[in-house]
Amino acid sequence: MTEHGARVVFCVGKRHVKAKALLLKGPDRLMITFTPARKEVTVEKQALEVIVVDPGHGGRDPGAVGRTGLYEKTVTLDIAKRVAELLRSKLRVKVILTRTEDEFVSLADRAKVANENKADLFVSIHCNASVKRESGGTETYFLSVAKTDWARAVEARENAVIEFELPEAAGDTASLDYILWDMAQNEFLNESSELAELVQKELTSRFTIEDRGLNQAGFYVLKGCYMPAILVELAFISNKKEEELLKKDSFRKKAAQGIYEGIRSFKKAYERKLNL
Repeated sequence: MTEHGARVVFCVGKRHVKAKALLLKGPDRLMITFTPARKEVTVEKQALEVIVVDPGHGGRDPGAVGRTGLYEKTVTLDIAKRVAELLRSKLRVKVILTRTEDEFVSLADRAKVANENKADLFVSIHCNASVKRESGGTETYFLSVAKTDWARAVEARENAVIEFELPEAAGDTASLDYILWDMAQNEFLNESSELAELVQKELTSRFTIEDRGLNQAGFYVLKGCYMPAILVELAFISNKKEEELLKKDSFRKKAAQGIYEGIRSFKKAYERKLNL
């Protein structure tokens, strides 16, 4: 180390390795990863057989609350159960819900459920909200850096569940684990965006509310997943008309059907690529 800087040398042996350096913030730091020489391996092609459906919020975290008192956590659980039933009965796949009742589940534990069960897909279901009461519509997200002020606002609202977790759990979101999870999710960026696009298409073909399109943001719950993962914002519970829609059985049925059809289309296309 000198007044002009420092030099660090890593001795990695004779085998070829690939090094990658990333500059990270919050706090500022440098992360260097070394990848050993890859051997040719045969990867068994597998169908999509395990899907995790995540009803947003729950327990002491109500999520957004409508003007007439409708809780986001109530809507998401009901629709998630409907999606699970459709997937089980029509696609014959294993479906796991991150919660089956009104209970609190941390963001990390939701991802943990998917990872420990070696899920092939992760779908998180939510209702949107805004201080602008006229805002409305449906949008679907995949994990990537938020590019708009609106996407950053949605990201901040959904990530605010950290406030309901233990202090030590909240601090973990800036830890090395989350950095590594974020890197792992990058591997599934294309699949996640494709799944999000298909689900958005199916939902908006059934709804009469605004199509807000495909979007991207840094949701903690998606960062923890080692598989294609998306987050669906069905409608604005803060919008009086859309809150009324979210109360209706017919709308919830359409929402579940749309999510199911999007997953079905993705599964079909994915397995066609693998000649399954």
